[in-house]
Amino acid sequence: MRRCAFLKNSSSSKNASTRMHASRSRSLHVPAAILVLSFSGIGSSTLLAESPSTDQVSTTNTFKLSAGGVIKINDSFGYVNVQGWDRPDVEVTVTKSTQTRIGDKGQTRNKAHLDHFRVTTEHPSDAELVISTVPSSHGLIARAKRGILIEYQIRAPHDAKLAIHHDSGYVLVSDMTADIEATSRFGDIFLMLPHLDTYSVDAKTKFGGVYTDYADPAHLRHLIGTGFDRTAKTTPNHRMFLRVGMGGITITEVPAKPDAPMVVSGD
Repeated sequence: MRRCAFLKNSSSSKNASTRMHASRSRSLHVPAAILVLSFSGIGSSTLLAESPSTDQVSTTNTFKLSAGGVIKINDSFGYVNVQGWDRPDVEVTVTKSTQTRIGDKGQTRNKAHLDHFRVTTEHPSDAELVISTVPSSHGLIARAKRGILIEYQIRAPHDAKLAIHHDSGYVLVSDMTADIEATSRFGDIFLMLPHLDTYSVDAKTKFGGVYTDYADPAHLRHLIGTGFDRTAKTTPNHRMFLRVGMGGITITEVPAKPDAPMVVSGD
């Protein structure tokens, strides 16, 4: 199997997936490690005052989505994880966490920091779901993001279309089968999908690499950055549009799961 022209002796899709999971695992375990260190072995008020504290707020909501509907994710930052499942609805879990020093006003500061950003959902119809991250003030957006982590865990029907406009962090999409548009200013995009041959791909990075399981020799190495283009030769076919400013793009094929009966959630 050939991969990027500029990646000699590259690893298999299994190794690419392993690298992605290792990176993701390191990132996801940071908050938990901080939490353990923050609350274990604290025996004095002096140590308590100098120790970091992690506050966390999580919400879960479910929305109906018609077959072939679209999910739009706007202005997200942190970790976005979209996973396909055998249900006709969309489950959105948003977890916000922040770390600061514990003091007399520590908890108040934590809550105020978490309130700097709100994650809103709009559901104009059963064919569209819009998830937006909105700052409380537009004056110091970059500064407000420091020390706050937002994790978006989204489970959606396999045939849902995706339009993800991400700011920084990583985007992981797995087990989806419809059109995918994903952009990120800073960070990595990982796609783990079945039926890669059904996709026409337009993927480019300004500073980084594009790594795929496609055998097509269609990678274009620019002076800075990398591009990959291919046209699907199957019918029906889908569109994959990917852009990253600084970071990488990884497209990995995973085995398709056997068809399972659609589970209809109760009202």
